[in-house]
Amino acid sequence: MSQLEIITTKQQLKLEASNGYYKVQQNKTLLAIAKQTVDDFRAHLTHVQQMYDSGVVPWYDVLQTKVRLANSENDLVKTQNNYDLAIYSLNKTMGLPLHSEIMLTEPLIYQEYVLDSNDVTAYGLAHRPEIVQQQDNIKIEETKIKIAQSEKHPKVILSGTMAWDNDDFAGTANRNWTTMLVTQLNLFDSGKTNAKVKQAQSGELAAQKQAQQTHDNILLEINDAYLSMKEAEKRISTNATAIEEASTNFDIAQKAYTAGVGTNLDVMDAELALNQAKTNYTNALFDYNMSKARLNKSIGKE
Repeated sequence: MSQLEIITTKQQLKLEASNGYYKVQQNKTLLAIAKQTVDDFRAHLTHVQQMYDSGVVPWYDVLQTKVRLANSENDLVKTQNNYDLAIYSLNKTMGLPLHSEIMLTEPLIYQEYVLDSNDVTAYGLAHRPEIVQQQDNIKIEETKIKIAQSEKHPKVILSGTMAWDNDDFAGTANRNWTTMLVTQLNLFDSGKTNAKVKQAQSGELAAQKQAQQTHDNILLEINDAYLSMKEAEKRISTNATAIEEASTNFDIAQKAYTAGVGTNLDVMDAELALNQAKTNYTNALFDYNMSKARLNKSIGKE
């Protein structure tokens, strides 16, 4: 396996592990939200039942609340299943038994990314091993062109011989040296040399096109991850505000219903709106952290 393949494999494994980790954190938070929703509906059902027993509200308020509670309990079962599957998937990625218990100490949080668009592009073009590999391939093809072109040049051969010139057997005198400088020029190669040069030039052109394609693909990968990260970052801020507003609305709806100036449906809709705001915030955090992990991989950051 080449060094490039080793680096690529390591980066892919790191991304898969990050995806598994953030997926567990996402589903862990969603599970907590689902449990809180069930608890809120149970508490509200108790309150509605008491108001019905006192003759303050009609029976269908109780029925409405029971249906919403059943739906929230159904969502809780699904969320628990998603969390369990996320744990199994992370264990598999880490090479652990599927049912191993793991403790995740760091919650899913927002941490600002310090590099801007120009920084990540420059860093990626300087550190992605594929770009270095493509430049090496171009140099190899350039060397092939030089080798092919060298066959057009004259070849100079220097040779020397030594001879003995003595009437006596085994004599040691009268040694003669002969030196020759020979120049060879192939004038009739039927265009073979030109064909080799053209073939080498074609190889260089192909290497250059491949390098440009690799360059463009890396730029696209970097920009896609960066823009996805920034989009998720905006959603984090928006949904954080939505949670505050939904919490206030839920509190107002509960008090209005108790005072007899609001409806049971207002309370339950406010609860679901709060649940959705929390879910959207959690998903935005997951998307942000995953996009950041993809961005780090796309720029070759360890």
